[in-house]
Amino acid sequence: MRRAVCAAFLLLAACGGQQWVRLTPDEQQRLATPGIRVNAIAAQATPVVAKLLADTEAEVLVSGRPLDADELALARELGVKAPERVRVGVRERFPMPADRRFVEAAAELGLIFGTDVEVGRTQGYAILLKPTAANSRQFLSHELVHVAQYERLGGIEPFAREYLIELLVLGYQRAPLEQEAYARQSKG
Repeated sequence: MRRAVCAAFLLLAACGGQQWVRLTPDEQQRLATPGIRVNAIAAQATPVVAKLLADTEAEVLVSGRPLDADELALARELGVKAPERVRVGVRERFPMPADRRFVEAAAELGLIFGTDVEVGRTQGYAILLKPTAANSRQFLSHELVHVAQYERLGGIEPFAREYLIELLVLGYQRAPLEQEAYARQSKG
C-alpha cells in the first residue's frame, strides 16, 4: 500500500522547467510493456488519484474564471476541444489531501506538489495557478496542453492511469505527457 500511495502522488507532481527530449527505443518499449508491478500499482492508485483530481475539478469549475477571448483562441490552437468548459482558479495554496501519507510520500519522492515551488496544476477542465503565474501565457498554455490531453485520453481516470504509468516507468522529466506540454507551451 505504501508504494501505491507514493505512486499515486507521482501523478500529482507539479510542472517545472524542462526541455523536449525524444524517447529512446528502450524507453518506448518500457512504456509499451510496463510490467506487472507497475500495472498493479497503477490499478490500485488510479482510483484514489482520480477522486482527488475530480473533487478539485468540481470545486474550480464552480468558483474559477472562464478563459477570456485570447485564452480561448490559445486553447483551441493547443487542441482543447471544449475550451469554454475550462475554468482557472488563482490560489496562493493548492488543495492537499487530508491523508498525511500522501504528503509524506510526495516529500519522500522529492516532488514539488503542495510546495511553494508548484505554480500550476490541471485537473480535467480545472486549472489552478499561483498568483505569480496568473497572467503568464507560458504557464497557462502548459496547463491547457494538459486539458487537451485529458480530453484526448477520455477524462480524469484514463489520464491519471496513463500519467501515473509514465511517471513510474520513466520519471517526471521523461514522461511523454509532460514532454508534450513543455514542447507546446508558449515561450512568452
